Amino acid sequence: MLKKLVLFDIDGTLLSVNSINRRILMDALREVYGTEGSAGTHNFAGKMDSVIIYEVLQNTGLSDGSIAEKFDKAKETYIEMFRMQAKPSDIILMQGIRELLDKLSASSAVMLGLLTGNFEGSGRHKLLLPDINHYFSFGAFADDAASRNELPQVAVDKAYQLTGKKFSDQNIIIIGDTGQLQINGGTGGTAAISTAYVGLSVGGIGGSSVLGCIPPVIILNGAANTGITATGFGAGGGGGAGFGAAVTGGAGRQGIVIITEFF
Repeated sequence: MLKKLVLFDIDGTLLSVNSINRRILMDALREVYGTEGSAGTHNFAGKMDSVIIYEVLQNTGLSDGSIAEKFDKAKETYIEMFRMQAKPSDIILMQGIRELLDKLSASSAVMLGLLTGNFEGSGRHKLLLPDINHYFSFGAFADDAASRNELPQVAVDKAYQLTGKKFSDQNIIIIGDTGQLQINGGTGGTAAISTAYVGLSVGGIGGSSVLGCIPPVIILNGAANTGITATGFGAGGGGGAGFGAAVTGGAGRQGIVIITEFF
């Protein structure tokens, strides 16, 4: 029986992509708009692909109208180029991810999905290259909303369409980079875990940021760099089963927490 909806970000959470992603976007923008804008130096972290395109072109003086006029062509060109040029060697799967996905997908209590700023076409290809796309039957992508803050509700709605189950806030877990996700509004008490930044950020949407509220499925990529060690935490006010966990790895190495007892 399904109990939890677990939504993964892609970049910086499931995997990382080398510089080819930026190079392909620059090539696509030059082909469509005649300029790459500020794509060569722009900070992409945590942003939706659609937002990135607008920002880098606005920085070169293009109006929103001019960008919108050719946006669909730019998106199509970028996705096509990425599918043609990106290779498995361009992708690094995060430590422990395959094992975690195997464990979660084997549980009848868990539904896996994606919540990402990627366009679906390029995002799915990123997952295909290291052979993890099959774990995710659905997702919320940059194609689905104008703002990243709208994506959690999009994911919840898609899960309902597939299963007929309306996941309540306390049964939704978002695993990924929360730096561009406003977690103090929108989706009630959804648990969110930041994996992309030094300094572990844990807490519920509309809730506190305390270790006692960590939900029972956790992945902490990069958290070992902070020197954090997590052992024997129990579930807090949000409810759910207690668990034992440990962050492994030292300075410069990634740590991962895999919980073996679910819900």
